[in-house]
Amino acid sequence: MDFCRLVDYSDRPDGLVELHNFDCVTRETLREARSIIVSGHFGPVEVGDRIEAFIVDNRTDGVQAVLTVWHTKGVACLDKGEGRIWGDWQRDARLVLTYEFQEVKDVRGTPGIARIAYNVHGMRGTWEGGKFYTLFLDDGSTKDQETGRRRQWNVPNARRRSEL
Repeated sequence: MDFCRLVDYSDRPDGLVELHNFDCVTRETLREARSIIVSGHFGPVEVGDRIEAFIVDNRTDGVQAVLTVWHTKGVACLDKGEGRIWGDWQRDARLVLTYEFQEVKDVRGTPGIARIAYNVHGMRGTWEGGKFYTLFLDDGSTKDQETGRRRQWNVPNARRRSEL
């Protein structure tokens, strides 16, 4: 079971590098957009779509990916090279909300079920109560932000760190 923890990403640089931007796909740009943009899960790129694609360059956590956002369809795709992760695009929070749910525990050990999400740093977490919580496994070490005590955590698919 994973544990979730509220991590403040506000002081980190965004890490998004714009790759492609189609404010409005036209008949003239449709072929180019279809050759560049990942499609399949929600159908092909269509005339009128507003699509952006970014390179996610999160050197802090060792995450590199391509994030594609279909603003007109309200969906996004995160490709970390291990398969594509599809979900709803939560514009205000800038998250990919997947269609997957998982049992989790918060820092106090309270169990629950949460919707899996990915932020623009490519970090896996949960979306609950309007907040993004990063998911950790119970075998690394970090300091609990609320109590100041040392706890056991590890970030999946990233290098081990002593503190976040």
